[in-house]
Amino acid sequence: MLFSPIVRSTLQARAAFHTSAFAGAERAGVFGRFNPWAKKPEPEVVTPTSVETNENLVLDVKYDDGEEEIVSWKSTNIIRDSEEIKSVVRDIVLENISGTHEVNWESAALEDVETKFKIVKESIKKTGKEVPNMELNQIKTVGDLLDYYKRSEEEVIAASSIEKFFEDNQTELPMNMTFETRKKNF
Repeated sequence: MLFSPIVRSTLQARAAFHTSAFAGAERAGVFGRFNPWAKKPEPEVVTPTSVETNENLVLDVKYDDGEEEIVSWKSTNIIRDSEEIKSVVRDIVLENISGTHEVNWESAALEDVETKFKIVKESIKKTGKEVPNMELNQIKTVGDLLDYYKRSEEEVIAASSIEKFFEDNQTELPMNMTFETRKKNF
């Protein structure tokens, strides 16, 4: 196969370019600092001639065991009395929602996300009772929040259980989705 002299010189130049080593790549030459595989100069090792010992040396070292203490903002004392919960939530609402009074505080709307967040978070802090994410969408007023807090723990668990979800939504769920009760093997 014959190539013109221009094509032949171009092919030779490409072959020479790809097969030739970089100038000074092994040391700190022209391209040495850009080459990650270039040999680095070895650092000088200084050895002490005499070592002094101090037997009274005390080091104050704090070791990190890797576990950070998680500080919870939720109260550890859970308020169960409905009147006390009502009083705590009333104080929070009157403090955070302008235009509410002793008469109309229970009907105050929680449509604004920031206001709802403040009221619910402060309520959780003070009462120690959490509100699950599933319930947050149903809480539209302060009265709804109080109704949630008035429910017993058994009612809350039953309302948010998977079994209850399957019972309520059986017609909308696909045929292959069923709920099987857990069988205890003792």
